[in-house]
Amino acid sequence: MLLEQAFRIMDKVDARGAAVPFSASWVTADKNRRTGGKVMRMNNLVRCGAQHHLQRNRQIAVKRADGKGHPYPIHLRLLMRVNNEVVL
Repeated sequence: MLLEQAFRIMDKVDARGAAVPFSASWVTADKNRRTGGKVMRMNNLVRCGAQHHLQRNRQIAVKRADGKGHPYPIHLRLLMRVNNEVVL
């Protein structure tokens, strides 16, 4: 699927206006710390509001739908799969 289609899946809402959970896998990376390369796979995610510095760096933020844990930034070029479909 194209990145645009992945965004549509991640931005889906149900009839009540609640975000529809999705699964995703991506590769971690931090240029400043020279770390990363770990493949992350998570289920039951929803997109959350990204801060301006994430948008500037072409990143999105996701968090668990149950609200536990912290938001995870994902660089758009490192997004591998959404709902088990390969993102091109």
